[in-house]
This record gives sequence, structure tokens and C-alpha cells, in this order.
Amino acid sequence: MAQWLYNCQVVGAGPRSEGNRVLIRIKDIGGAFGPMWFFAPESVQKEMLATALAAMTTGLRVYVYLDSDSMPPAEYTGLQCLYLISE
Repeated sequence: MAQWLYNCQVVGAGPRSEGNRVLIRIKDIGGAFGPMWFFAPESVQKEMLATALAAMTTGLRVYVYLDSDSMPPAEYTGLQCLYLISE
């Protein structure tokens, strides 16, 4: 089961040479977890990288939907969705 994490900030993003994967580093603004790396799914990794870079450039936050229901999530958990928000 996956879960939403609210008020997150993107603090890093980029491609990883091993496995041709995109990693996105986020932290929960509410303090539920500190900065951690997450994998973007291969099917939408370019789109998630673009969203992550937009969040970093503009200072906007993101909502994320993870492949895990554990809290705090494990580092390198997969991302299901990454939404740029302005509220």
C-alpha cells in the first residue's frame, strides 16, 4: 500500500549512471523524515526529473506518492507520483 507525504521539498535530483535510473532527494517539511533519495519509475523518469528540477528552481513544494506505507519510508523507495504544488 502506498501513501501520501505532504509538504515535501526537493533538495536534489539527477540521473544515476548505474541502472539508468533517476534519483530524487526529498524531505518532509513537517519533519516526518529528513532528506532521502527515491527512485523515479522508468516509465516517467524524465517527467519526474523535470518536475523535481522545476521544484528546485522555483522553490515550490511537491506532493509525493510512494511505493511504501512504512513511516518513515526506507531510502531508495520508489516514487509513484510527484506533483508540483503552490499552496
